[in-house]
Amino acid sequence: MSHLCKSIKNNNYIIVIGYVLFYILFSHSKSYADAVSINIKYIKELSETNEYQEYDQRLIKKSIASDKVGKIAYAVYLPPGFDIESNKKWPVILFIHGAWELGRDGKLQSLRGIGEVLIKHPEYYPAIVIMPQSPFIYGWIDKTMDNIAIQILDSVINEYNGDRDRIYLTGLSLGGSG
Repeated sequence: MSHLCKSIKNNNYIIVIGYVLFYILFSHSKSYADAVSINIKYIKELSETNEYQEYDQRLIKKSIASDKVGKIAYAVYLPPGFDIESNKKWPVILFIHGAWELGRDGKLQSLRGIGEVLIKHPEYYPAIVIMPQSPFIYGWIDKTMDNIAIQILDSVINEYNGDRDRIYLTGLSLGGSG
């Protein structure tokens, strides 16, 4: 996240770095295969809840093309009460996911960390939440992904009336290493 913080600072954004969520997933698992199996089961169960269905209606799934890494998927969460026609400026949270959410499906990164909280308690974060997804091969330690995250941040702020004076950066696990 240090590269990303420098990139945001160099672009004159005001940043308040929220908490970086570090937690050990599946510490009770006996093997990596067990952990993956538990993760898949958990995501399937979560995505079948009523809370998830309401959350999913507020998610906009998008992608951005990159010459270096191809298509990068991301999700934009619009909070309850959001109205594109309104002049209201919304705070913006950029969430950087962990290793379990690497991929290109555009969904996994929106189901862990801040996504889990938004599913169960949308009132906790009355903000636009941006959740880019890093592909398997890059993670967040490559400056390319930092630059893409900044491009996505700029695009979303412009498109959804985000407040450039209230930008927050948070992440978990691998998302803390970019």
